[in-house]
Amino acid sequence: MKKLFKLFSYIFFFLLIILLTLPKENVYYFFEKELKKYNIVFSNEKIKESFFSLELSSIDINFNKSSFSSVDEIDFTFYVFYNTLEINTINIKKGFIDSYPSKIEKVYLSYSIFSPSFLSLKAHGNFGKVEGTFSFLSKRLKLKLDQSTLMDIKYKNILQEMKKEKKGYSYEYQL
Repeated sequence: MKKLFKLFSYIFFFLLIILLTLPKENVYYFFEKELKKYNIVFSNEKIKESFFSLELSSIDINFNKSSFSSVDEIDFTFYVFYNTLEINTINIKKGFIDSYPSKIEKVYLSYSIFSPSFLSLKAHGNFGKVEGTFSFLSKRLKLKLDQSTLMDIKYKNILQEMKKEKKGYSYEYQL
């Protein structure tokens, strides 16, 4: 029993050292490179790295070479068993406001090794509230929207793409 405890202690210590010395900025650049494949480019960001997190601030997001939105802050938090991504205050630029809600207050993504095939998502803004999951195995995104009156009035085109439920709307997308 003593040897088993010692083995688990060494494994945990090894994982902790890897986590603390992981170049988090390189993880960000990997994600940025992956997003570029979809014509999504981040610019003008300020990067701040600490032991367990990477914080980006004042980010401009371009889509297909057009200024799409600005983001106040993105915070990646890396723990041994649980990782999160929190995005605060996304402002959609004027040219896209007719198609998309203009302000997203917060987006929260979380991943745990206890459910390794799923990524959970929560968001709220002037569109209402969204909760969902993404399955890595089936590559399926499932969302539930509790829409605001603004969505009912101004963004009916988005709601038409979703399935009406008893309370709100649902959406599924297969990659």
